Amino acid sequence: MPPRFMRVRKIAIVSDNSDEEVQAALDLSDEEGESHDLKEISDEESEPAKRRITRERPSKRTQTEEKVKYTTTVQPRRKRQNLSALLTLPLDILFEIFGHLGPKDNLNLLKTSKLFRETLSSPRATTVWKEARERDGAPDPPSFMSEIGWAVLLYRASCQQCGAKNVQMVDFSLLRRLCTACKKSHLVVESRLKTRFPEADNVILDLLLYTNASGWHQGSSTGSRYFWDKDIQKMMHELRAYELAVYEHGVPANRELDTFIDERKSRVKEIRAKAPRYRDWLFHLNAERQKMTRALQKQRKEAIIECFVQLGYTKDDVEQGTSNHSVFQSTTQLTDNVWKRIRPTLEPKVLECKKRRLDKEFIQIKKSRKRIAERLYDKYKAKLSPIQWTYLPGSVNICDFESFVCVIDRPADSKVTAVDFDEAMKALPNLLAKLLDERKAKLQDMVLQARAPPVEGAFVGQSSRTADEKVLDLATSIFECSNQRFGGHSRPFIIAGLEELRTHHCSDLMAPAAPYRDYINKSSFTDDLSFSRKGSAIATSLIHLVGFDPQSALVLEMDGKDLRFDCADCDTWYDSELKSWVRLGYSWCSAIVHALKNPHSKRLPSSQYIWNVLSEADANAVKAREKADPKWDRPHWMCNHCSKHITDMQERNVVLQHLMAEHQVANAQESDNLFLYELFRSPFSQETTYRVKQPSLHDQLMTMTANSAGGKLDFQCLHCEPNMDSHGRTLQPYGSHEIIEHLRTEHGEDEPLFGIDLRAALRPRRS
Repeated sequence: MPPRFMRVRKIAIVSDNSDEEVQAALDLSDEEGESHDLKEISDEESEPAKRRITRERPSKRTQTEEKVKYTTTVQPRRKRQNLSALLTLPLDILFEIFGHLGPKDNLNLLKTSKLFRETLSSPRATTVWKEARERDGAPDPPSFMSEIGWAVLLYRASCQQCGAKNVQMVDFSLLRRLCTACKKSHLVVESRLKTRFPEADNVILDLLLYTNASGWHQGSSTGSRYFWDKDIQKMMHELRAYELAVYEHGVPANRELDTFIDERKSRVKEIRAKAPRYRDWLFHLNAERQKMTRALQKQRKEAIIECFVQLGYTKDDVEQGTSNHSVFQSTTQLTDNVWKRIRPTLEPKVLECKKRRLDKEFIQIKKSRKRIAERLYDKYKAKLSPIQWTYLPGSVNICDFESFVCVIDRPADSKVTAVDFDEAMKALPNLLAKLLDERKAKLQDMVLQARAPPVEGAFVGQSSRTADEKVLDLATSIFECSNQRFGGHSRPFIIAGLEELRTHHCSDLMAPAAPYRDYINKSSFTDDLSFSRKGSAIATSLIHLVGFDPQSALVLEMDGKDLRFDCADCDTWYDSELKSWVRLGYSWCSAIVHALKNPHSKRLPSSQYIWNVLSEADANAVKAREKADPKWDRPHWMCNHCSKHITDMQERNVVLQHLMAEHQVANAQESDNLFLYELFRSPFSQETTYRVKQPSLHDQLMTMTANSAGGKLDFQCLHCEPNMDSHGRTLQPYGSHEIIEHLRTEHGEDEPLFGIDLRAALRPRRS
């Protein structure tokens, strides 16, 4: 009988060399479920007495028969092929067959039946595994690992601890394929060895495989060593057995222990040297697999797209409607059956994208048709006097006429040319006249309803409208435009008189001289206009000041007077450019805008402004500033003799040169020879001021006080030593009258200057 330590050594060797890799594959097969076809082979190879009875229970058969009565005919199951004869072949032939399979195929055979497992796990089958591995380009296994165990590690994509599926990464430093959860649960860092295993000696760590990547640092290495807990337990058990043998048998057993330790250390050294090469191979293998997967996915996607294209869709329809759909992630070849299954899922989204695409295409088609109508409209305008263009609506409004809409909205597959707009162009003069009449009538109703007494059920009839035909020409008929879209005019913007109402086209939303542009959510001309009651009241006060009757004064009469007005509440300031004190002057329309803005609301909440008519000299100064305004230099001028500038407006000087060269007009007059074309009356770029005398200090202080918050402001003497409190606030402020009297009596300043003798001091806030 051999010594006890030899028996212990034999036990250790058996435990160490047992085919754990094969058992791992079998464990996985139990979890995944064996193939039914191959399970039958195993049953047939077993003894007859041990064969499993697979007949159905009578109750189940009865239930099935009852269901058949109410359902369609059940198709008989296809008879499964019997592969048991395969195992009767000689081993040489079997190994030759298995040698043409890949490592994954052999692993699948390994778990199908006991006979296949015994055949493929026999020592004679080693060449089968080796040839399959070499054919696949896999590296050689470690010297202490079997071919079958190496195949399980490389090709079985399941966690070797818990069986989790689709675990792609292998930790070759531990020779294990592990999921993240198992790494976090089972890896033991070197510094915590005594905490987890108090009886363990640090020496055993030199005998164990380790990794530098923990479960919390995926894909990156740390400076620590991490060991598998079960390896530690197993090593502790083996060393304990060797130590017991040494205790009982002395030197011979000690030599066995030394051999075991040297062998384990060599394993660790070998793995530390080969692990980087293994990782590189796995990286390239996964990259190649991903490349192949993407190629198969692309091939499948192209096949799906081609099927939809044959149905009348486009590639963009499919890609936009199903860009992230899971069907494109599969690598399965597209067959007729697969297409029939996935089409009902994909087609609704693809159809929705097709509808959106067709809608966008139809919008572009309608835009091209509108451009045809625009060119025809330009030809129509070219036949008119250019000054008449200011009264015409923009191309956008023309395309809203029903006769034009009928042509523009024709089906997308209909070809539309200029000829198709012939009927619409013939009716255009009448349509334009009707449009202007409708606008005029609507604006008249606004004025009449605003002026009429609030009688319940009152209605503005045709007779009333006819009696007040010129109501829009009254100077008190002030409208306010609220359109601010796309860089339009500022608010408030007033319009006075029928002439300006006809030439106000800000609702066209088109910059001067710009090409035609379509837009969305546009409003009609009158939607943005409203009668301004406040503006009418301000106009009434100005008309009284001029000396006209507000009930009959016309816009032309107010414009003919050409007076300029002064707001008594506006400030007087020093203009460093003009080197003079100035005040603002207003035309009667700009005065209304000024009052509507209500800049003096702090002291005039009711907008009761005090207006004065400027003298002729001051009015001429204001008019000179208006005439010198940069707005007249903008490229918005047009020749009134030809249509040259219909789509290419120029600066005033360029148009004057054109009149001289083309029409021999030397002394061109505005309105007769050239005119400024604007979609709406633009404001002046600079302030329209006139020079005034320097106001007295008292007037300056009164104006500053009036314009301050709440109309309260104090002043501080710059000659006196200021008495300040701890917060730096003046304790003895002066009012506007007090500071002047103080400077005269205390410091002899009969003509004090602001900033030299005094300054403003805000009153301290009450705590």
